Amino acid sequence: MSWHLSLAMIGFHCGVICGLTQDLVCDRVGRMYKSKYAYGQPTLCETCGKRFTPRARHGRFCCRGCAVVPSNKARTIHHIRPCEICGEGFKPIRAERKCCSRECGTIYRLRNRTPNPQVAIRHKLAVFCCGLIARCLRNKTGRTTEMLGYTTAALKYHLESQFENGMTWANYGKRKGCWSIDHIKMISSFDSQATMADINALSNLRPLWHSQNASRQWNNQ
Repeated sequence: MSWHLSLAMIGFHCGVICGLTQDLVCDRVGRMYKSKYAYGQPTLCETCGKRFTPRARHGRFCCRGCAVVPSNKARTIHHIRPCEICGEGFKPIRAERKCCSRECGTIYRLRNRTPNPQVAIRHKLAVFCCGLIARCLRNKTGRTTEMLGYTTAALKYHLESQFENGMTWANYGKRKGCWSIDHIKMISSFDSQATMADINALSNLRPLWHSQNASRQWNNQ
């Protein structure tokens, strides 16, 4: 028997000699494959309603496409709308999206920031507050401690007492998988009479995963 013929007699998935061509699997091997991975009872997909047998005992979705739908409700594709800057039609992935691209979004933010002085004031205040806390964490004492009303050790102890699983000082930052300091009452919510000590009070600070922190800032805009 030639090498080509011997390959034609071996099952594609498990190598069992079954007399079928290389791209097929015999019934016996197919039954083994199904019984090995189909653990759950037949049920209905929570997204499309199709009846299926899940591989996991508590499977909820019939396919990956149905599984990602619930987690993407906030990113639902909306109807076509005109861009606020260039007027070109686009489909936003969020209901509050007003511009078709990053370039148009930058122009929109700058345009709105100029006529409304409160927007610029809030932005500068947020930058200053965050910078003040950053200087405190770098042990820049003196004037910083006076403005905040607490020491670096007190700030670190307060944040560490609220750490979630996976949070350490090694992953503090503004990148994926990192955490940052969040103002529970957002900086923009304070009136003009508020002091740095009021805004950055320990009771108003908490550690929060940066993705959640950025989402809060986006929704507030």
